[in-house]
Amino acid sequence: MKARIALQLYSIREFLEQDVAGTLKKVKACGFDGVEFAGYYGYPAAGLKQLLTDLGLEPYSSHVPFEILRDHTDEAVDYARELGLSYVICPGAPLNDQEDIRQTAAVLNKAAQKLSPLGIGCGYHNHFHEFDQLDGQYIEDLLLGQLSDPDYIAQIDTCWIAYAGVDYLTYIDRQGRHAGPLHFKELGAGFKRGSQTGLDVEVGRGIIDFPGVLDIMRRNGTLERGVIIEQEGYQDEPFAVLKRSVDYLRGIWPQEA
Repeated sequence: MKARIALQLYSIREFLEQDVAGTLKKVKACGFDGVEFAGYYGYPAAGLKQLLTDLGLEPYSSHVPFEILRDHTDEAVDYARELGLSYVICPGAPLNDQEDIRQTAAVLNKAAQKLSPLGIGCGYHNHFHEFDQLDGQYIEDLLLGQLSDPDYIAQIDTCWIAYAGVDYLTYIDRQGRHAGPLHFKELGAGFKRGSQTGLDVEVGRGIIDFPGVLDIMRRNGTLERGVIIEQEGYQDEPFAVLKRSVDYLRGIWPQEA
């Protein structure tokens, strides 16, 4: 099966602030198939879609802030439709208590009701605090359990779930068809909770078992959705790191028998 690999553009936000078109051209040169947005840089949807088409990049997914999904749902949905996204993901929300969870689920359910008929998946991206426990359960599970869309997306971030101390292979497997597209972000062996230590390691050079994650995706039928690389920081020239990360994933991507 051909690897389908996108880049979360937050990874190179400083470059995009200076030159959107030139930076996206570099993303393509690294070997990426598509991108996941974290903002639209002032572009109208049609213009951004044409730019990606010209470069041969897929407008794969977008992180849309919770407040925008809550307060400007129709505008967010219309932009996603015109841009041609496959996924709209909430990148985080207040989840301090049961009422926060209920309100966040309601926002995601409202967005999913509008996105699903357009063939656009809707979901939530975790950090580490979603794996704190509330009333004896992970906050992540309490939130996902209130999502009404039967095809909701649990965009598990491999770095943050490992950082939280969770058995991420078991957890991803338990999510089944809901788990994906996933965030493939590395975590260094010397990571320390509460610091940035270990958060700037490139994919394939840390402790995350990416071959194991890809095998679970293959078995659960989510591999065709692809994966999204995200990088918190860099120990080398950013685009050289990103190219090596893409090459590494293509080298371990499961092949059909």
